[in-house]
Amino acid sequence: MKEMKDLASLIVYCYVFMISVNENNFILLILVVVLGFILFDSKLKIRNFAKVQKEQLKKQREFFINSLRHDLRIPVIAQIRILELINKESFGKLSSEQKEIFSQFEDSTKSLLNLISLMINTYNIENQNYKLICRKFNLSEVIISSFSDLQEQAKEKNITFEYKNMNNNLNITADKDEIKKVLINILSSAISNSSYGENISVTAGLDNGKIKLSVTGENEKNIYSNPYFNTLYTSIGQNIRMCFCKKIVETHKGRFLNLGMKNSFSLELPVICV
Repeated sequence: MKEMKDLASLIVYCYVFMISVNENNFILLILVVVLGFILFDSKLKIRNFAKVQKEQLKKQREFFINSLRHDLRIPVIAQIRILELINKESFGKLSSEQKEIFSQFEDSTKSLLNLISLMINTYNIENQNYKLICRKFNLSEVIISSFSDLQEQAKEKNITFEYKNMNNNLNITADKDEIKKVLINILSSAISNSSYGENISVTAGLDNGKIKLSVTGENEKNIYSNPYFNTLYTSIGQNIRMCFCKKIVETHKGRFLNLGMKNSFSLELPVICV
């Protein structure tokens, strides 16, 4: 449609030019018309080339994601099942050293599966193939539950959690499972970047009709700065997790705040996310 408008504009321009020139400029008119059609044809070819390139890039991305889903994710799930059976001693007794090694192998394989799932989900969100299942729940309960799920990881570095609830009623309408994934990934990242024996503090409350949640660590590392929310940042696993968190929060019509602070960050969510 745009190409037809461009062509119509060119014809009108040439017609106006033609009636304004005398016979001596007729050759110039012909040259202008020919040049105009050449430029129009070049513009059309460039536009079509860009469209083809965009479609090819989309197909390549879809091929990559499908490869993650089937060629990588399914074998990793099978590995986890085998490791679980080995750790349950279904194939024979294990020494304490063997159990420790296989447990670490199982944990690292589960982390790999989590990263694969995050990449797939991030792609689905970007392409609007991701639906939120919103329901009412208490945010404080989800925060405390996230602490509980991360106790083993925190215990390895003697990390303690502290939760400050600024309001008694922190009910929110959102996708409970996705919000918990965000909390798990952010707190897990905080543990990984904290030193032994430190404290991680989480504060949640209502601020101007919206829920504001802050995570603060004692470490002076810039663990929540902008690079972690950039897909080009090369920290293994961190960029994938943080980009996923950012996408989920934005899908809930929320946003991240104070990303420039060294050991703290905040996110803001509407009370009702639809």
